[in-house]
Amino acid sequence: VKCQFTGAFLHRKAITKKEGIVCCATVLNPKGNMSIYFRCHHCSTCQRCVLNMDHHCPWISNCVGFGNRKFFMLFLLYIILTLVISVSYELLTLGQEGLKIVEGDLPFTLHTGVRIAGLVTQIAFFFPIAMFFKFSMVFIK
Repeated sequence: VKCQFTGAFLHRKAITKKEGIVCCATVLNPKGNMSIYFRCHHCSTCQRCVLNMDHHCPWISNCVGFGNRKFFMLFLLYIILTLVISVSYELLTLGQEGLKIVEGDLPFTLHTGVRIAGLVTQIAFFFPIAMFFKFSMVFIK
């Protein structure tokens, strides 16, 4: 069955026809009117009706909405925590190694250069993910 508003195929088994309009049953509130419809969005990527949709996330290959926003926010938080821990560890170890290189006790190797490149990449990923996490906190009520 296609939604009459967007033409998207509806994935819910329970489909209601109210006043000649076909829509997902999750869209309707218990009284049966269409007042909650505007909280629902049909994703063009998933071809599904998603209640309180935030966005379609390619990382999890799913839409972020009412049912999984908490898990998505935890996912972002765990990524941020992992980046903070790994960046702190790399800064400590590279700092100690850098002192030995400056003093002349240790030569600069390809391994050290790759670790520095990895540290720069981790820092580059940290800021956009942290800003997206902060932006997504607006939608939590």
